[in-house]
Amino acid sequence: MSVSLETLVKRHSSLPELDYDTLSSIPSGLLTALNTMPDPRRAQGRRYSSGWLLTIIICTLMAGRTGYHYMSSLARRLTNHHDQPIPNPSTFHRFLIQLDALTLDTVLARWAATLPANTVAPQLAEAISIDGKELRSAKHGGGRKVHLLSACTHDTGLLLGQVDVAEKTNEITLLPEMLELLARHYDLTGRVITLGALHTQRAAAQLITGTYRAHYVFTLKGNQRTLHALVKSLPWSDVPVADTTIDTGHGRMVIRKLQVAVLAKNLLPDWPGLGQVARLTRQRTYQGKTSTEVVFVMTSLPPSLAGPAYLADLIRGHWSIENKIHHVRDTTYREDHNQIRTGHAPRNIASLTNAVLTAFRSAGLLKIRENTEAFHAQHKLIPEVLKVV
Repeated sequence: MSVSLETLVKRHSSLPELDYDTLSSIPSGLLTALNTMPDPRRAQGRRYSSGWLLTIIICTLMAGRTGYHYMSSLARRLTNHHDQPIPNPSTFHRFLIQLDALTLDTVLARWAATLPANTVAPQLAEAISIDGKELRSAKHGGGRKVHLLSACTHDTGLLLGQVDVAEKTNEITLLPEMLELLARHYDLTGRVITLGALHTQRAAAQLITGTYRAHYVFTLKGNQRTLHALVKSLPWSDVPVADTTIDTGHGRMVIRKLQVAVLAKNLLPDWPGLGQVARLTRQRTYQGKTSTEVVFVMTSLPPSLAGPAYLADLIRGHWSIENKIHHVRDTTYREDHNQIRTGHAPRNIASLTNAVLTAFRSAGLLKIRENTEAFHAQHKLIPEVLKVV
């Protein structure tokens, strides 16, 4: 069920104030899921339930804020909560540090799987982008940076799952865990999974096409030198341009030209499921200067399932996770400058922020900055979204 921000703003005067009773009675799938989270704190001296603290954190994030002081301030503003103890900033700090991040990711992935698709492009809704991001200001114990591998849909950027790239490992070794997490909640059969050049590995291709019977779209770069050289050496000058798109905006013009080739089966016999290779030429003009970039792509999709236009959409759609998740967390929530830096707290805040972005998009509210500004100005709008997710 979609809601309109304009409609909510017009109705705000007739909505009840945001308070403890309102939040506690909302029939929200998200809040219900969060109430199942085990409380990591000792029972002795515990004043606030973990579900209540998580509810306040979700409301804080919906208002575009992340700090512990704002969480405490929001709790204080709840109209019928003044005669009860108010959780102070250190309460949220200790709680988020201790909260089990893996369990939270699993609970949120299970909740996201219950949301209805809200899309005007069903094919892209079925496509999943997997990409990693380092939280620059956050560190685990021992000084290690927090690095998260996330998966989201191409069309609206609904976040489907997230795993922590632990010390002494990397995104490549965490891909099987990510796919296993997704497969617990979604049927991956026939779905398209797009990945960056780091994951262009035979083992990944076999896992996607063999174990999960899905399709891959890999970006091909120099980390696979022999393969890259082979695809680059194909007679592309003899291959016609199959799809061209031109985008303009913000003073830029980008022309994308896609050439597609079906390889002979004996050319790369040991590459699992390979159906097509493509060369994408991007020409960008900005402030009178033009630059050209050539990118090669490999996919298990045969021409019968992915014509040039759809393949071009998939290639562009892969960057949805950068534009719809990572960029928003950086700009709206200033994630790379966040002062929440220690223990499980950075990963937990990232997971809960992803849940808020998923809630917004599932409700049809796609302009994230406008949403958070409106919800910051009018807290009473928050329950209207929580009701539909």
